[in-house]
Amino acid sequence: MNVFLACPMNMEMEEAARIQGDLKQVLSEIEDLNIVVSKSDFQENFARVGSWSSWIDRVIRGRSYQTQEDLFDAYITTQVGLGKATATIMRGAFEVRKPVMVFSEGMLKRASGVATLDDDDWRTGWCLTF
Repeated sequence: MNVFLACPMNMEMEEAARIQGDLKQVLSEIEDLNIVVSKSDFQENFARVGSWSSWIDRVIRGRSYQTQEDLFDAYITTQVGLGKATATIMRGAFEVRKPVMVFSEGMLKRASGVATLDDDDWRTGWCLTF
């Protein structure tokens, strides 16, 4: 199972790695678990795909060249409040019928949608709904 872990872009990689480890413990019963931190994926793939919209589309609808399977099976964020890119990714995940969750204080909570609070605020203008 491949999980996309959306962390704020300004989060230090050490903190993201700690959260990734905590999430692995919570999901330890899942075989072949691979958790990809958003910042790592961004750094590895953004320049190659060339734009925000292309990178977001790759995260949502991308497929493995080798297996032809979806790149990600589930989408998890570390915050209920979302910026524009993360909100777009989470909305896209809902569209392709993938689970969306928030991981906070060692617990996962499944979301039911994304609400717009202020579409002029690209950093905090959206939130998950439950």
